[in-house]
Amino acid sequence: MNSLERDNIFFQAEAVAWLRHRQPNWFLLCDTNTRLHCLPLFETLFGTVPNSRLIVMPAGEAHKQLETAEAIWRQLQLSGARRDSLLMNLGGGVVCDLGGFAAATWKRGIPFIHIPTTLMAQTDAAIGGKCALNFGGIKNQIGLIRQPEAVCILPDFLKSLPQQEIHAGFAEMLKHGIIADADLFRTLRQEDSRIPPDIVQIRRSVEIKMSFVRQDEEDRDVRKALNFGHSVGHLLEALAGGSLSHGKAVAYGMRAEANIAWRQGLLNTSDWEEITQCIQQHYGDTPAITCSREELVRLLSADKKSDAASLNFSLPTAIGQVRTNCPVSFDEVWVTLHS
Repeated sequence: MNSLERDNIFFQAEAVAWLRHRQPNWFLLCDTNTRLHCLPLFETLFGTVPNSRLIVMPAGEAHKQLETAEAIWRQLQLSGARRDSLLMNLGGGVVCDLGGFAAATWKRGIPFIHIPTTLMAQTDAAIGGKCALNFGGIKNQIGLIRQPEAVCILPDFLKSLPQQEIHAGFAEMLKHGIIADADLFRTLRQEDSRIPPDIVQIRRSVEIKMSFVRQDEEDRDVRKALNFGHSVGHLLEALAGGSLSHGKAVAYGMRAEANIAWRQGLLNTSDWEEITQCIQQHYGDTPAITCSREELVRLLSADKKSDAASLNFSLPTAIGQVRTNCPVSFDEVWVTLHS
């Protein structure tokens, strides 16, 4: 048994085998997109899902809200879900986040599994146990950490995705390479970011994320390394008002935060240029920032990774290495985004 199987993370045939032994009292959550594009494959593998067991939520980041969680709870109640029920979350990061949150809080917690259908979810969002909702226009402000019973990764789901979804998830894989595996980063840099990566690359990306999670499940110390690119990325995402995907926002956030690391003397010029060129190659120019400095300060201050004294960033010290809890000033972010 490999380390990921010890964490109940299964790929391909092992994932199918695990799902075929799911407990009898189950429900399946999907969104309107995965109902159309992914449920048919699920039913081909595991049989028809009765309407009484199917819960469908609206698709999109705009619905990662408490109101959607309430709708899931209501459906679980109407369908007679008990403490021994199982919720299977078939979808991308929003479905996994919402489904995990709803399951972890329904009747003080019922078991759930993730069946991620996007590259973003397969390599990041479904891995590690974070379940969160957006609140007040800020990402992931309400949530908890609860590990799923299993994560079942079936790369065939990626065939249903438009290229922009692969492109978005590719950014998180680049992040894993930048913070922990220079060889992975340099391999991915040469790939087409709009074509699904191979299973070996997906598995390696998951291994990197889980290596941090195992050391620090509660995100108090080394797991913060996974936040590289996300502090500025979440800022850009909020400013874009839904017009910028999470993956592209993280890509631009990585470029900005690598620039901050270089300006602070943490990252040498060669590695900074390599990261910058890679992001430019795959994602193009960072969108212009039009907010006021006051709005930037407000959004960064609300970021859950900051404390009362400072902005705490995770910054690369070399390609394949990262340092957590790096103090960064608002001025440094402002200057970087306007340079």
